[in-house]
Amino acid sequence: MAERSIANLRSFGDMDSDVFVGPLGTVKPAGKADLATSPWDVLGWLGEDGAEEGYSVDVTKFKLFQGGKTGRTKANGTEKTMQVTAAESNPVVFELFYGTTKPATVSGGIAEIEIPEGAGTVARTVAFLYTDGELWYIRYNTRAEVTDRGSVTYSNSELSTRQMTFDLIGKDSWLTNDPAFTGTDL
Repeated sequence: MAERSIANLRSFGDMDSDVFVGPLGTVKPAGKADLATSPWDVLGWLGEDGAEEGYSVDVTKFKLFQGGKTGRTKANGTEKTMQVTAAESNPVVFELFYGTTKPATVSGGIAEIEIPEGAGTVARTVAFLYTDGELWYIRYNTRAEVTDRGSVTYSNSELSTRQMTFDLIGKDSWLTNDPAFTGTDL
């Protein structure tokens, strides 16, 4: 019989937690160390709220005549999303947020980043790394598309950040070294 365990409580956000993106087809990492190598690029510092996972199932409820009781349900679709707020302004963030595909043109120490007329979605392979001490979890998805984007504030009273929602539409999995799942000590 399963029991409650204080040892299974997690608080993520240690210094090495991050979001990594790679070209479509990037191979699943075998563990945390693999994310430090090419072709993975790091998104950079995130806003203080970290990442927020959305997991929604669209369900049709079939009601019965007698009393309006639900007689059956049927799942029609599932949406999996991950929302992050990038606190850095860097080429990876601009590529995902604005859909820029061309490298910046640099002339005389000035970079020009061309923003497309319509960004559409931007598809990448992603790995969201969450750490809590020696424990780590990686959410790996073979095709995550940046769909929704939040507004950007330019102010001297707060950081200029870029909020993005990744729709996780590819093959999706969690990887972890957590003893609650591995059955082994760290």
